Amino acid sequence: MGVFTHDERTRLAGFLPGPGQGIGVSQCAGAVVPGDSYSWGGKIRFPTGQTRTGSAQIGLRFYTGANCSGSSDVQPRLGVETPSDSFVARAASATVPGGAASVEFVAFPSKVEAGGELVAFFDDLFFESAPCMSSATTMCLNAERFRVAATWRTAQGQSGSGQTRKLTEDTGYLWFFNSANVEVVVKVLNGCGVNSRYWVFAAGLTNVEVDLTVTDAQSGESKTYRNPQGRAFQPIQDTQAFATCP
Repeated sequence: MGVFTHDERTRLAGFLPGPGQGIGVSQCAGAVVPGDSYSWGGKIRFPTGQTRTGSAQIGLRFYTGANCSGSSDVQPRLGVETPSDSFVARAASATVPGGAASVEFVAFPSKVEAGGELVAFFDDLFFESAPCMSSATTMCLNAERFRVAATWRTAQGQSGSGQTRKLTEDTGYLWFFNSANVEVVVKVLNGCGVNSRYWVFAAGLTNVEVDLTVTDAQSGESKTYRNPQGRAFQPIQDTQAFATCP
């Protein structure tokens, strides 16, 4: 999980011409899991009375490698283009794209003209786990606290994301090829009163390769259960899954 907070007011100056070429700050927020959701943003003050024009930006860079290495094709941005002498709050949610392994938080002023200086101030920057948000490929269980998602691959090279269906507050299933063909059933239980753990149970009706990922949206802790290619999906009865009570 990547989590980044920076609540100290920071003055940044951009000296280079051209959009996106301001001098700024960045911090690798760490590992992320495709499909996980995060909240991110901060406060920006882009002062009036400056001789150079441009914008003040905060953003994310999702990288294909660990520790913010490899390529970065997905780079969402939030910015302020109209100068103001007050701080302006900007915030958004982001879903980690497929293939991403880590994320970097950036903040910078972006100056248009050559020469001179463009100044921006940043405060209360944050990047943190968002509450679970259901989608076609994400299922939220146990009071919407746990995200469940899966990817699959056949021996012939076909692959995809499991499609989810919620049955009860704690239980749901996933299908891969046809909505009438259930592949994996999952249950996340609150066992805090028994052994101070949340439990994960799952059963599969498939022999394709499956990576089943369960994430605690509150703590950001994640566990992945893998079923190898060509093997009947073995039952999962993990009563030690998450030591994140309450």
